[in-house]
Amino acid sequence: MVGIGEQKIISDDNFWLPLFESTPGLVKVHEGDDADLIWVTTEKIEPWTESYFYHTSESSVNLLVQFIYGHTMLYNECKDRCEYLRETHELGIRISDITTADAKSKYIILFYYYGKNDDAALYVYQNPDKALLRSDSNEVKESDDIRLTCATSSNSLPVDCRPYVTMTYKWTINYQFVDPEDLPDRHSFGGADRRVLLISGIMTEDFGSSYKCIGQEEGSRLESDASEPYVVEFRYAPRLQAALPEDRIQLATVGASVYFLVEALSHPTPNFQWKRIFSNGTTMNLPSDDSGNKSNFTISHIKIEDFGNYSVSAYNEIGRWEDVMFEIRELEKPQIPTELAYKATAMSLSLTCTPGCNGGAAQTFTINYSTDGFAANVLDISDSLDSSQISYKLTEGIYAEKLYSVSVLATNRKGSSEVASWDLITTPGLPSFTVHSIHIQEHKAIIKWTLEVDLVDRVVVKAMDTENNPNFKQTTVTNFGQDAIVIGLPSGSSFIFVFSLYKGDDLLVSQAKFKRNQGTNVGLVVGVVFGLVIISAVLFAAIFFIRRYRNPESDEVESNHER
Repeated sequence: MVGIGEQKIISDDNFWLPLFESTPGLVKVHEGDDADLIWVTTEKIEPWTESYFYHTSESSVNLLVQFIYGHTMLYNECKDRCEYLRETHELGIRISDITTADAKSKYIILFYYYGKNDDAALYVYQNPDKALLRSDSNEVKESDDIRLTCATSSNSLPVDCRPYVTMTYKWTINYQFVDPEDLPDRHSFGGADRRVLLISGIMTEDFGSSYKCIGQEEGSRLESDASEPYVVEFRYAPRLQAALPEDRIQLATVGASVYFLVEALSHPTPNFQWKRIFSNGTTMNLPSDDSGNKSNFTISHIKIEDFGNYSVSAYNEIGRWEDVMFEIRELEKPQIPTELAYKATAMSLSLTCTPGCNGGAAQTFTINYSTDGFAANVLDISDSLDSSQISYKLTEGIYAEKLYSVSVLATNRKGSSEVASWDLITTPGLPSFTVHSIHIQEHKAIIKWTLEVDLVDRVVVKAMDTENNPNFKQTTVTNFGQDAIVIGLPSGSSFIFVFSLYKGDDLLVSQAKFKRNQGTNVGLVVGVVFGLVIISAVLFAAIFFIRRYRNPESDEVESNHER
């Protein structure tokens, strides 16, 4: 047994057997982590096998862990912080709470009389240098391609291991991180490390965009500081970005004030020129209030001669835009609405009309209507979006068999149109409706009724189980030419029937409920009820007659007392 420390260690490579199946290689860690250096052997490791671990060289000052005679001893940097790891085919050490002092390009394992290996290194991550971002072109023109390259330097240890670790990059555009799997249009990476960002066909919308990059070593959580921004800038001729109003038309009355505003996309900043265009084709330059890429043109206290056409142009050293046209129009009152029509029920009036010309400004509508003892108006009804008919439904104050006077007028900032009136409208009465019979046959009911079909467009029949009202079936009837109506029934032995009569959206009649056991004829029950009502009326009349004539003197006394 050769001693450790001052004694010479046998290191002739021909002495060692080919013992190792895998080695730790480059182990990358962060400060504060634990690092495992594990060698896997081809042969079973006997319990008595001596092993030694060093860093850098096989010297006593570099000895870390010694396993001999079944005992583990820790030395130097490993004192109180390393652990000896041993399995049947694995040997190694665990170094806890890694610091930069543990960053070594060589860790050595020595199996005395069996073999040794120095293919192990500890690489401790550090923050990279601040990223540097550069463009491959100093002079960019519209439609050019831009190639942005990011670079940063590693500060991780040991220095001689840095070439074996890949640097990767991430990017921000306008201070938002970019998903490498979802890049904006016309953007792509020049490689898997994302070091190069390519922007194809620079457009005006790219002007002013800010790019930054950040570097980090693959596997590390430590990032570099972000690069200084690269801002896309290039010179281009002005073009219109926005105009107010959007339709470039101002409607005004004499004495009012109006303004026009334009905003340009331009670099460098453009010069603006507004002009008045007269009907004979001549022009006159006009002053404006310009700020950067915006120009505002105002006319105060408009006179009749100010109505007409105007233009604005913008130019810089690269080029110009052609004249953009504007117009000031005199505001007029709206024209009278036309094509008046209506649909009436006993509960509503549905009105339609076609708007006239709005006079150059947004218009609203007012409806006035009245009948005996009632009058109302509806204000600020909006115009239709496509200048087609407008519709409005009146329900307040609408009753059956009433005569109504209805009119409409349009209003804009200038004033109101003439009044348009519908012909006098008479609302129809409520429809008569009589159920003659209901016959129950198994799971259906056969119903016979009469109704005024001109006043109704559908009847909704709801059949409910008397013991369980939520158990029901509902049928909508629109074909009134049938001799009898057949509807489905829910499960049950007796039912409540509810009949609802509609015209459009209006519920005109909700008939009383009819409750019948199977096989009962509703006509018979209605007859019995009607007979009871007649008998009650006769009895009431007889009592009244007897009270009236049984004591004439009393009546006379009362009469004299009143006089």
